Amino acid sequence: DRLLFAGAGATAGANRLVSLLGLVAPTPEAREAAAARAVSERPLVLVGPYEHHSNLLPWRDSSADVVAVPEDAEQGGADLGALEEALLEAKADGRPLVVGAFSAASNVTGIVARVDDITALLHTHGALAVWDYASAAPYAIELAMNPPHEDAARAALLAKDALFFSPHKLAGGPQASGILVYKKSLARRGVSSAPGGGTVFYVSREEHVYVKNDEEREEGGTPAIVGAIRAGLALQLQKAVGAAAIAEADAALLAATRAAWGAHPRLAILGHPTARRLPIFAIAIRAFDPGGGGGEGEAATRPLLLHHNFVVALLNDLFGIQARGGCMCAGPYSQALLGIDSALSAALQAQLVKKEDNEVLRPGYTRVSLPYFADAATVRYVLDALLFVAEHGWKLLPQYTCDAASGEWRHVHQKRPARAWLGSVSYDGGRMAWGGSAGAPAQLRADERGEAAAEARYASALAE
Repeated sequence: DRLLFAGAGATAGANRLVSLLGLVAPTPEAREAAAARAVSERPLVLVGPYEHHSNLLPWRDSSADVVAVPEDAEQGGADLGALEEALLEAKADGRPLVVGAFSAASNVTGIVARVDDITALLHTHGALAVWDYASAAPYAIELAMNPPHEDAARAALLAKDALFFSPHKLAGGPQASGILVYKKSLARRGVSSAPGGGTVFYVSREEHVYVKNDEEREEGGTPAIVGAIRAGLALQLQKAVGAAAIAEADAALLAATRAAWGAHPRLAILGHPTARRLPIFAIAIRAFDPGGGGGEGEAATRPLLLHHNFVVALLNDLFGIQARGGCMCAGPYSQALLGIDSALSAALQAQLVKKEDNEVLRPGYTRVSLPYFADAATVRYVLDALLFVAEHGWKLLPQYTCDAASGEWRHVHQKRPARAWLGSVSYDGGRMAWGGSAGAPAQLRADERGEAAAEARYASALAE
């Protein structure tokens, strides 16, 4: 096995792997030319139903055909029957290369893939097994390129061809470098997918010779030394905590969440209800009117939802909880979760592309993740905060305004800008100063404190 530090998380790892496999198609014309070749000359990439854009777009923009394996309706995860059918079809078509690229866990719902079963099935049919561990790595999902097994033949089937992940998602990992691990056999000899300083043995006026060590040959440029060290430290910390302890904590978090949220009529946890999952939750909150929001004749089947970014704003403003709203860079899966078919997706895309002030139309939900190291009081606080928003959030809609161009929601009395820009920094007079609320007049800061106190009293009254 070989390991590369790959820059910007799993995204960089996936793109580097595409290059290692010789599948780069740098222009639309190159992709069109690749698609025009006979099927027997075109590589095929099979992706799962939960893929993050990082494990989807690099393959889509490569010289390979991409086919998505559907979700198993009964137990969640990739449909292994559909996967085997696709593999058999690829073999019949004489595909020169078949790659299976799957997420070990969804970054949206936390649903965990049957990693060993999928890997063995891919290898049984001669395909490469590639895994995106970006969302699984911070939890008790083992990062095993070569899972041990008493049967040598079974062990060979379970050995992955490549995996990549984002150590910056681990506890203590922010700013850590992404990591790609791959079998040495995947590297193309004599060439580099990232040529530059440090990759060559000798360069003359006419030619150059790359170093033989493929790890050195693939890491051109000045290494992100601090990021690499931080990645190692974050992995050491996780190992010291132990997979068993993390798994126990994850199970407790899932149980607490289901007990708190499971019966609430307006709080929906998206995703397959019985699939194995991690404590990552995509949440949709229904508004007070359970019968609105549909088109003609649809009122009973399409209830109104609180806008995901409105929910995010309430969690931040009322409780100091940072959550994220949107599709979590997993557009196809998110649209499936929200019941958005191809026609509605095309209509939304047309509106988003047509006007710059339609960002509020971008579909999504609110995601909340609970880490294994959160104490019981913190977990209870987060769970209760979501229950409060589910019960009372709609009452606060008159207190907020939406910026249609950005999709952000702000309290009507919020005077400071929603975002801080580097352009606001000044070095006049030999000192660094920022032109935000930190430098605002004292009266403005006092007004903001008064408004915050009034909002807190109002929220408290709602809960009584």
